[in-house]
Amino acid sequence: MNLYVRNLQELQRFPTVISNIFVGIILCNAKENSILVIQESDKQHSRFPGGGVEASDDYKGILSDLKQKGLLRDIGGFLNTLKHAAKRELKEELALDIDEAQLTFVCGLLTEDQEGEGRHLKVFFKYPLPENFVPSLDVPSVEAERLIDFHFIKTTYDPARQFLHLDPFLLLSRDHFYALLQGAKNGKL
Repeated sequence: MNLYVRNLQELQRFPTVISNIFVGIILCNAKENSILVIQESDKQHSRFPGGGVEASDDYKGILSDLKQKGLLRDIGGFLNTLKHAAKRELKEELALDIDEAQLTFVCGLLTEDQEGEGRHLKVFFKYPLPENFVPSLDVPSVEAERLIDFHFIKTTYDPARQFLHLDPFLLLSRDHFYALLQGAKNGKL
């Protein structure tokens, strides 16, 4: 079962044990009306930059409460934890240093862990790409060996048909496409 989360406050209404938390960052080039996706050598689908939230990202032990007890007691602290993880992931994957204050929550997605050990929480943020940023496989980054390509894709959303068009078409991870669609439907992208 997948559960769409429109805002972080909704997480407080669904107490559940979270086994893993991931962040995805939708990097937007407003001038070109496009977003950046990455392709990894070990994956079939393209995805947004991002990854798992680590213990070093934790703000005041919030993650341990959420993972062990299913309780989210401090939304602001949780948001800070997620933003810190997003900043770290962008630095690791793209050697891009960002201002956490410019990260905007788009949506979240609770998915069942296939092993039945809880749920995964995937939280997606929007971030405006600096005009001078050009992704490169030659820039040293922690995860450079896994990254094989970057794509800028243009997105067009037709609200009457609730249809999201990607140009050029590519295989985008299901959860990442869903986040993009929800962000477009809710006017967050």
